[in-house]
Amino acid sequence: NQFLLAFDISSVNNLPKLDAPLNAFAGKISAQDIEVLGVMKAKDVEAQTLRLEDNRTSGKSVLFTGESGIKIMTPDATKDVKIYITPMDKLSGRSLYVDPDKIEEGVSFTVELDGSVLDKDIRFNWLIIK
Repeated sequence: NQFLLAFDISSVNNLPKLDAPLNAFAGKISAQDIEVLGVMKAKDVEAQTLRLEDNRTSGKSVLFTGESGIKIMTPDATKDVKIYITPMDKLSGRSLYVDPDKIEEGVSFTVELDGSVLDKDIRFNWLIIK
């Protein structure tokens, strides 16, 4: 399936309107809503917000009182991705980290607490960047 978008530019009245639902003019394409069903490639991405609508690449978890680690189940866990952890509670001088030896390709990753266990739950957010 190929798609060709063409405009009759013989008259200024035939040019696309700037507020039209789809505008392809001056090297730019703009639309109110775009759904990409495959891979979207771009040299640079600029956005006001980014919303991830699945629990595969981001989430919230809790390391419960007395525990030193927790396994996060996600098929996007691989040794080639970047996994970011953001604690939402004080860690009393300790840190949370992703143990690279406990990444199960396409299955899960494990978040560990550095140091002795705490006597409180630790809430944290996680994000995977491919």
